Amino acid sequence: ATVRAEAAVARVRIEGEVPGPALPILRAAAQNRAFLGRWRVIEALGRAGASAIPVLVAALGEEEFARLPAAEALGRIGPDAKEAVPALVRALGSPQWPIRARAALALWKVDRQSERVLPILIDALRAPALAPRRGRASAPLLPGQHTQVRSFKTDSNRSVYLSTTYPAGVSQFVPVVDLRALRREMVEALGEMGPQAEAAVPVLAKIAAADDDPARSQAAEARKRIDPPAEDEPGAR
Repeated sequence: ATVRAEAAVARVRIEGEVPGPALPILRAAAQNRAFLGRWRVIEALGRAGASAIPVLVAALGEEEFARLPAAEALGRIGPDAKEAVPALVRALGSPQWPIRARAALALWKVDRQSERVLPILIDALRAPALAPRRGRASAPLLPGQHTQVRSFKTDSNRSVYLSTTYPAGVSQFVPVVDLRALRREMVEALGEMGPQAEAAVPVLAKIAAADDDPARSQAAEARKRIDPPAEDEPGAR
């Protein structure tokens, strides 16, 4: 079953969508908590459309490392995932900042209501954990405080994973969060909100003025979309 699931994930990555025969395989694998490739399966289900929503919503209520790909997958589904809104709103209360950020991004993509997500994104962009660090693009998202890191590996898509051991002794490869990509995606979402994201202008101005910030160019563009006159101010270029 695990071989079939990995083959289904590989096929999704190649074709960019979930073929009909692969859907039941991915659904079953996504619900198998003992499957070490579960993260990749949940991620792939984001290309399955509305039929994958129940499984993704269930994953959104589980361990932290399963919630991140579930939120991202629901965001990829977009407006068709409206039934997932209550679960995404609950995820905004996660103690893990990547979960909060991903849930906020998904909510924006699903229902386009900025009121709920704007404060989350602004706070995430201000958080020290999201500040750019020279020579460090990523940070681990571990499923629990007692998890011990054992080793690293990189897959064919250049995604980095941590080999971890849970308190129960079960090993799992947990993906590492790419802080630069997440930061850029949040900034771009603020730009999409336009004038509704006026409260984000100060933090965007700070990002746009920072020479070493990976989201600098995106922040400058977002400011133009939110507040056009701001494009002539220092640091907005």
